Amino acid sequence: MSRIRALLLAAAFLMLSIAMPVTAVEDPYESLLTAIKNRDLDTVKAWIARGMEVDTVDRAGNTLLMLAARAGNDDMVSYLVAAGAKVKKRNRFNESALMLASLAGHLVICQFLIDHDAEFDHDGWTPLIYAALGGHNDVIRLLLGLDVDIDGASENGTTALMMAAQVGHVYTVKLLLESHADADLENESGLTALKWALKQGHPEVATVLREAGLKK
Repeated sequence: MSRIRALLLAAAFLMLSIAMPVTAVEDPYESLLTAIKNRDLDTVKAWIARGMEVDTVDRAGNTLLMLAARAGNDDMVSYLVAAGAKVKKRNRFNESALMLASLAGHLVICQFLIDHDAEFDHDGWTPLIYAALGGHNDVIRLLLGLDVDIDGASENGTTALMMAAQVGHVYTVKLLLESHADADLENESGLTALKWALKQGHPEVATVLREAGLKK
């Protein structure tokens, strides 16, 4: 816990203890996270106004913005960004709010975050790979429209096409192939998109990949 956060928590406790009996005092941190989970915008606004950090994180390092983006809470996302939330911040798994929104398929939030300077094309795991994992073609089209690297790979060599093939999203595989994804690429284990489809038992995806000119 940072010194600033500790001081803010102490100040919040002091304000509450003055206003109500000690037994009724809430934990500001838990109350704020619960409000995010419950889509309680008024309570979130109240805690931020009292001095809680807009970039408060949960135990996994997810900021309030990340939690709201992942949950598809448009109003909360809009408020947090307006209140100064850091759009580019990453959690302990190096995920951004845009990546989490892409994984969940929240198109409106993805567009909003991009409009507010979110990173949409970078090294490693990307919003495109996350959207492919979720099979969210509308988000994929949004990202491809921004000229992202369709063959951008994670640290272990996984591309969006490989991810879609691995989990069996046949329409996502078709979309990526139509958008000229390179189906011959291999990850660090030597697996192509076709090999992933066969390994995971997705015959329809394997057929699509073969028909696109792939070999085993």
